[in-house]
Amino acid sequence: MSALFAEVLVKPLFLWGFNTLGYVFTGQIATAVAVPIVCGYFSDQITKLLRETTASVRYPQRVDGTLVLICSCRGFIGFGISYGPIAFVDKMGYDGAFNIFAGIMGALMVIGIFIYIFGTQIRRRTQRFVVGS
Repeated sequence: MSALFAEVLVKPLFLWGFNTLGYVFTGQIATAVAVPIVCGYFSDQITKLLRETTASVRYPQRVDGTLVLICSCRGFIGFGISYGPIAFVDKMGYDGAFNIFAGIMGALMVIGIFIYIFGTQIRRRTQRFVVGS
């Protein structure tokens, strides 16, 4: 990704020197520290709280499989987006690339809304496939 940033940041408007391009990742260092805490620990606590307060109406008793699935899908999508971004941006241009990224995010949001609305019916229909204790 630094090669993608470099192309933008060394040109006029920003005119960063090559010796300062590494500072772009300062925000990612802070994010790498904060995200595991916020998305890990606090997410687990919120899930446990919701599970207890809703008596499993909308949230399953065992969320382990769901969380693994979410993390796996996030990893696949992230890998797909990060695979070859320089060639992708060169081919599509910045507007085209970010429009496609916005479309992916919009599709994921629509899927999330659909799952929220129809989650109870989906779980009811797929419950027979659950294997475990």
